[in-house]
Amino acid sequence: MADIKHLLYILPDVAYAVELVPGKDGGAYAIRDYLQVNGDFMNEDELLENNLKKLVGKLQPQAYDLVLPDFLFTNTIVNVNETGSEKVKKYLESELIPSLDISSASHAIQTFVLTELKGSSRVQLSALELSVLEPLQTTFVDGPSIKNIYPLSWTLKSLISLEPSISLVQMGANLYLVQHYIGVDQAISASAEDAEKLVETIKTLKGAEPNIQTLYLLSSALVESKLKEGLKNTLPIQQLADDSEESEMPSYIKQVAEASAKTLSVADYKIPVFTMSVGKNNMSVADSATAKEVMPDKTPITTDLPAPSTADDEKVEPELEFADKTELIDDSADNESESEETSAEKTEVNEPELVKPEEVDLSQFSSKEETESNEEIESKEIESKESETKSETSKGKTAVEKANASVKEKTSEEKSSSKPKAVIKNDRGTNYMVKMIFIGLTSFFVTVGIGLGIGLGLLTFTKSEEAEPTPTAEVSPTPEPTPTPVPAPELNRADYKVKVVNATTKAGYASEIADLLEAAGFASVAAGNALGDYEAGNYVLMTEENKNLIELLSKDIDLELVYASDKEVEDAAEAYTVIVVLAE
Repeated sequence: MADIKHLLYILPDVAYAVELVPGKDGGAYAIRDYLQVNGDFMNEDELLENNLKKLVGKLQPQAYDLVLPDFLFTNTIVNVNETGSEKVKKYLESELIPSLDISSASHAIQTFVLTELKGSSRVQLSALELSVLEPLQTTFVDGPSIKNIYPLSWTLKSLISLEPSISLVQMGANLYLVQHYIGVDQAISASAEDAEKLVETIKTLKGAEPNIQTLYLLSSALVESKLKEGLKNTLPIQQLADDSEESEMPSYIKQVAEASAKTLSVADYKIPVFTMSVGKNNMSVADSATAKEVMPDKTPITTDLPAPSTADDEKVEPELEFADKTELIDDSADNESESEETSAEKTEVNEPELVKPEEVDLSQFSSKEETESNEEIESKEIESKESETKSETSKGKTAVEKANASVKEKTSEEKSSSKPKAVIKNDRGTNYMVKMIFIGLTSFFVTVGIGLGIGLGLLTFTKSEEAEPTPTAEVSPTPEPTPTPVPAPELNRADYKVKVVNATTKAGYASEIADLLEAAGFASVAAGNALGDYEAGNYVLMTEENKNLIELLSKDIDLELVYASDKEVEDAAEAYTVIVVLAE
């Protein structure tokens, strides 16, 4: 059967050979048979060839997908200030990888773009030292063979959410911890007996990356209790193993194997793949839209892994029988594992001190000219009074002339000064007073008469306007012509290339929607993970908005789609007519 999976886990102290068959649910697998072999298969970072030969002698002669512990690989996520696979590849080959002291001569290297946003890319770098493969190449010669090689934590992607998180897996007597965020980073291992020591490591990772949401656990109840006690107020723990299921193998091992089979069968889960074949160029750079590369038995070719096939109705679900097949290899070797800690640096930002504004002296804005004018008036008043006292009779005329001149001078000063000026009084006699009264009364009556005349004129003008209203012309509205409805052009679904990208945490969502579009008549439909970051919603990315096509797509997949113009983010090569983004 083509859908049957054969997985081989080789770990420091134990090996598992598992056969899995497709289950009733789409993409799910169930264990049909397994073999557990205890023994020392590694010495630190080296595989022990003699014990591997004993293990090979116990395996069935068939092709296996090999899963190795994370610490044998280099797994890290780097930020690159470039976009597009060619530019990213050039940067990795010329700058980044040489700085890490690795090369295609010493390592098999896998890199692919996780996300692209605002001119930068998050790139997954995975590498496997070629010397690790040598014992496998000399051991798996006849009989059992190795198709592809995978890191352990990557095979769990069908269980782990796309949000920032941590996974902790127990295999044998050891624990394997990694940090997830689309890719994989910070691989650490420790003995299951020292589970509480990983508490500080997890707290450090959480401090360095506050967005980490959950610790996903696949372990025994003893390990779970140790971690829950230490992480009580730090991070929620979600145990993925189900102890309620009856099985002869530990429930967490069973869950790991079934999750691995599903991950390797679904194209949406992009993971690094290594093979036993060693060529001249062991480095590959792929963008995130590329499917997993899978190598069959010892034949180095590159193919796109198809979407998971649906079991025929005539197939009968096999019954799961777990025979007791645990065997022991007695050769012993010390197995040491080191735990790494990462520290979070906090940067303090000093706020700038506020400068207190200086007080303003308002006296600097006083008028110098005004001050001098007041002093001049006071001095002239004193001189005038002194002249009147000295000569009241003989110099009366001269005093009056001086006073008149003084009054004229003061009048001109009042026009340029804002403050009231002093008044100089002069005795002009009875006739002068009568004349002034007459002039005042005449001015009063003239003013009143002018005011009354103006008031009567305005009143008459106002009444005449009220008596004769201006007729208003009535305008009849011109009827607007009724537009003739133009029927929307009929679209041929086969003329469009569509790609559906998943920006949610729901695994396999893009493939589900792509199947609906194919069923509706779209001939070319692809699925993959989204490169950009989107707000909640479902979007259609096009070069130019086509409302009829958007309406057709919305109807076919029964989702409300909104037009967006950033098509180049998901389709830099312009290989598709339209991109459907699933973000909720």
